[in-house]
Amino acid sequence: MHPIEEALLDSLKLSSVIEENFPSVFPQIIIAYSGGLDSSVLLHAAYQLKKQNEISNLSAAHVNHGLQQHADDWQNHCQQICEGYQLELKTKRLNLAEKNKRSEADARNGRFQFFEQLVDDGQLIMFAHHLDDQVETLLFRLFRGTGMHGMTGIPESRNLGSGRALRPLLKFSRQDLLDYAELHQLKWIEDPSNQQSDYRRNFIRNDVLSLIRSKWSSVSQSIAQFSNVAKQQVEILDEVAEKDLLDLNISSESLCLNKLIDLSSARQNNLLHYWVRKITNLSPSFGEIGEVFKQLDFSTGVIVDPEKAIKVKVSSGWIRSYNQRLYFCAKEEPSPISRTLVWQDLNQPLDLGNGVTITCLNSENDLSENKPSDKNLLVRKPKAGEVVSVRARVGGEVVHPSYREHSTELKKVYQELKIPPWKRKWLPHVYYNDELIGIPGVFVAKQFQVIQEGQYFQIDYQATN
Repeated sequence: MHPIEEALLDSLKLSSVIEENFPSVFPQIIIAYSGGLDSSVLLHAAYQLKKQNEISNLSAAHVNHGLQQHADDWQNHCQQICEGYQLELKTKRLNLAEKNKRSEADARNGRFQFFEQLVDDGQLIMFAHHLDDQVETLLFRLFRGTGMHGMTGIPESRNLGSGRALRPLLKFSRQDLLDYAELHQLKWIEDPSNQQSDYRRNFIRNDVLSLIRSKWSSVSQSIAQFSNVAKQQVEILDEVAEKDLLDLNISSESLCLNKLIDLSSARQNNLLHYWVRKITNLSPSFGEIGEVFKQLDFSTGVIVDPEKAIKVKVSSGWIRSYNQRLYFCAKEEPSPISRTLVWQDLNQPLDLGNGVTITCLNSENDLSENKPSDKNLLVRKPKAGEVVSVRARVGGEVVHPSYREHSTELKKVYQELKIPPWKRKWLPHVYYNDELIGIPGVFVAKQFQVIQEGQYFQIDYQATN
């Protein structure tokens, strides 16, 4: 068996999603197949394993970006190769040229969205990234500005959707793949855009690395070795950060600023990088985290005034502060609803038209299957003639929440319950006729609180924006 085929098989054995009765049973294996040299080698190696009965469920997936003049010809080439192997080829056309989107990020995001949709639970998708790709990635991240985690490079295995992505060729150079392709007389496509150094990665590959190799021929192995050292260092840093998270009394979405300020500057930075990465699976840049600390300005003490609260774009979301806590908000907040909505059928969710849906949990089963119920959030069912409506906040509302002895302004209730200001603007207000019964997930007005067992429901909301 060729070393490349052995590496592919070893990658399958090491994967956490392989069945216990290996090697007789495998999950579905998909090869990301562009038609180029790298993926042609990977597909052929997987096909050899299939012929040897090492694997059975094998297919390929091809993305047609629509950027090149011969993109359709390349797709036809992939189709013909797969037909020769008697393998199914799943295809996706992105039409990036028609949308005037030519960036590397657009193409990459489009590919991975397609691949993520393909893999079901327990399925594997294999990519043909090799040693030269690893080196280019590490240099690219270094030039752009990255921390130790970024220098761990392309992972050999990671989750993708509900399946898993594997890269079994990372220890092989492009020359190794070329030797394999020539040995087996493979046919592949040469993308002319790979020679255009206006793309940043191509510039690193065609100009920077070729120059470096003229002086240091073993640079790829040296950089790969450094990446392995970085992985070990990152494990240590992550262990420290995890301990710091526990010490900072992390909640489901926030951490305590008063305790963060007590850490050293290095541990503050390490903690925030780890926190964002743990939530998003993406590494924030040093510039993003640096802006967070710049706005916090720990030299003058912790921010208390909500009017001076920070908001910094970080990774795929926002870091914000309120009430001496730091929050990560995955997306922009929904906008307030623009009109009054009548909720005619409480058995059906109500779409508020701003990315928020509210739902009635109107039985013990509903309540137990969802998040644990707070008795203070249980509402009596509407009486005959009471119209249920949902409205936006107008300001000046006076309410009597169930946990208080007397009525007060809604603004004060939000402050008492520590609801962040950015949520107050869009949280739906639910009314029976013209009386505010409460805010889903926040409070219920005392006069509408549950009185009789079994005659209640709870209003829940989900924001998808």
